[in-house]
Amino acid sequence: LLYAQYVMVLTTFPRQEFSLEQVLERYRFRWQIELIFKRFKQIAQLGHLPKYDEDSAKAWAKFDRCGEKPAQDKIQPLQKGGKETKTYVYSGCQDNAQVVLYSVKGGGNTWPGGEQYMTEKEVGKTSDALNANETIWSFLVIRKIAGESGVEK
Repeated sequence: LLYAQYVMVLTTFPRQEFSLEQVLERYRFRWQIELIFKRFKQIAQLGHLPKYDEDSAKAWAKFDRCGEKPAQDKIQPLQKGGKETKTYVYSGCQDNAQVVLYSVKGGGNTWPGGEQYMTEKEVGKTSDALNANETIWSFLVIRKIAGESGVEK
């Protein structure tokens, strides 16, 4: 299929609501996230990360030699009936690293601040307490990643 220039995508996105270009754009973005996590696991020499939010954050905090107890806070929803978001921030990590967990209470399989792309019954309610794109970018833009030699790129 590659040489015939076909791309096969199996999806649950409703055909009436999403154009082919929109679906492909979302899958390209999703694939970039997968590649980032793959690279993180390679750098950290982690073959397996815990699957639960709190356990995963603790594993990253341990890897980065952070303090054991995270600072906790809440982000209130912007609208009535919105989802509350708890934050857990591990600081005091090596090389000025920081581990932050955002936990959306009652959140579904949606992207915080994104579109409610399917009904709430099907995927859960999308949180409006934060915009995940902006939150991730503001976290990454101020950090430098050390290369394998330990020299910052």
